[in-house]
Amino acid sequence: MKYHYRIYAKALAATAAKHLSPEAVTKGAHHFLAVLERNGDRAALPKIVALAEELFLKRGGKKKVVVESARPLVAHARAELENKFAKGDVIEEKIVPSLIAGVRITVNGEEQLDMSFSHKMNKLFT
Repeated sequence: MKYHYRIYAKALAATAAKHLSPEAVTKGAHHFLAVLERNGDRAALPKIVALAEELFLKRGGKKKVVVESARPLVAHARAELENKFAKGDVIEEKIVPSLIAGVRITVNGEEQLDMSFSHKMNKLFT
């Protein structure tokens, strides 16, 4: 790895914060991928993108909310959840069948509310 993934992520987040035209975004993305390829750092792309997203959201005062459930949320539950967070917060829904029932909500990769059936069963039997 020629450069540490944090350096790439900071550059990517700074570029994303600029208000660019769709053409400029496409051109910039192709250039960014070409730089990674040329430097032999393409394997670090998932870590770079994840950290860049975190930095971009933090800079804008926004949150990333991951909602995990055993089955897709019904429309009214999704709408109620969206009303609980600020406009502009990124809400990602993941289906995790091993939760059995209920939801697990993680905010910014740290704060967690686990109301899943599997969590309750684990607490009961450990």
